[in-house]
Amino acid sequence: MQCTRFKSLRNTKPETVTNLLSVLDEIQRGTYKTQVEEIRKAENPSKSPLKDKLPVFTPTGVFNYRSMAGLEQYNGLIVLISMELQILKILKKNAKTYIGYMPLLLHHPAKV
Repeated sequence: MQCTRFKSLRNTKPETVTNLLSVLDEIQRGTYKTQVEEIRKAENPSKSPLKDKLPVFTPTGVFNYRSMAGLEQYNGLIVLISMELQILKILKKNAKTYIGYMPLLLHHPAKV
């Protein structure tokens, strides 16, 4: 599954197209952990200028420009953020009860 990388949040032109699993592996290995921890320590993390230095990727597909109009290849994933991540933590904690719902939350077969 392919995704697009951007140098930073402010860049709208892609840096490269890469495998989504390799990006997720970088995150899991802690490649950006130090940067993320510094942002979290900021007085107002959501407005921290450090966020502008983090690389960005588009897990939902391949883009030639960072906007919906720039979507070239949709891979069928829906990205869950903020509140949805809290829901996933609850589902994971109660996996036996909710395991049937996980594929519905993690993958959406709709085509664009």
